[in-house]
Amino acid sequence: MPHNPVESQDGHAVSFRFLQTEITAALTFARIARDADDVEKRQRNRRLAQEAYDTVVKFAPRVALSSDEFRDLNLGLDEVRRAIDAIP
Repeated sequence: MPHNPVESQDGHAVSFRFLQTEITAALTFARIARDADDVEKRQRNRRLAQEAYDTVVKFAPRVALSSDEFRDLNLGLDEVRRAIDAIP
């Protein structure tokens, strides 16, 4: 089957968007956990933030990232890590 660069570009865009969405979700869960008064809510959202972080770490190596995308993804991961670590 011939290589279709349009499909590859679309697939790349979807994959990168997925990684960005997971970072956004992780940050949202971490902020909810940080602000939660309820211990169970804090623990649940911290776990969800960690799962989203782990998903990005797992799948990012499978996506051929440009240097800008790589930088942006790592900045996002750093922000998530700091947010998770700041949860009481």
